[in-house]
Amino acid sequence: MIYLLDVNVLLAVSYRWHDLHVRADRWLTNLQQVDPSVHLATCSITELGFVRIACGTAGLAHNVSVAQADLKRMKKQRLFTFLDDGLGANRLPRWVEKSKQVTDGHLLQLATDHCATFATLDGGIPGALLIPKDASGPLFVREPPARYGIAA
Repeated sequence: MIYLLDVNVLLAVSYRWHDLHVRADRWLTNLQQVDPSVHLATCSITELGFVRIACGTAGLAHNVSVAQADLKRMKKQRLFTFLDDGLGANRLPRWVEKSKQVTDGHLLQLATDHCATFATLDGGIPGALLIPKDASGPLFVREPPARYGIAA
C-alpha cells in the first residue's frame, strides 16, 4: 500500500514541536509496524508546500535551505516514493467547487491515479484517509474509494 502524505502530515511528522506531531508520528509508526511493506509518498506539490509553510509564518524552519534539509532528513528516516505528476486541471474531482479545494482535489486524484491513498489530518477532503486522533483508532475515509477525475 502507498500513502501520499498531505503537507500537514509531512510537517507534523517532521517537527516534534508541531501540535499534531504525536498524532501523525504514532499513526505512521503503527502503520509501518503492522505492514512493513507500506510505502509513503510525496510529490512536487506536497514537497513544495512543506518548504513554503515550514519556512513561512508557521516558523518551523528558519529559511528555505533549512526546510529543504528537514524534508530530506525526514524522507531518509522513512521509506518514501516520489509520485510523478502529469495531471492537468481537467482531472479535478467533481466535488471541487472552490479555489481552496483545488490542491486537495488534485492530490486526491494524483493518489488515485497511482493506486495510492491520500492521507491527511484535514477532515474536510472527500475520499481522503483521515489520520485518526488515536493511533489505534479506525481509519476513516469520508466516502468510498472511487475514480474521481472527469474524462478528458
